[in-house]
Amino acid sequence: MTTKKLDQLRLDYFALRNLEKIAKSIHHLYVTQCNQELTKRQETLLYNLELKAKDIAKGLGLWVYFQRDPRGMPLYLLSEYHQDYTRGLMIHFRS
Repeated sequence: MTTKKLDQLRLDYFALRNLEKIAKSIHHLYVTQCNQELTKRQETLLYNLELKAKDIAKGLGLWVYFQRDPRGMPLYLLSEYHQDYTRGLMIHFRS
């Protein structure tokens, strides 16, 4: 395996680990949002986390879908913009 491929795998690994952390934080905010109104600070945090997830996905050449129902996983990676999210890659996190 070439050094370039190894670097790409490493980048993808760290990108996915970051997406896991973002997914966990977003999920917590979605649960809070379901039970009560978010504070201005929480709204800003949610916006910034979603923006960061989009940037990471874009760097991987993928799209991100946010499943805002707190009963499920909050992030999915999609290969196409209008792809059904259930056919994408779910970003799982440990709770």
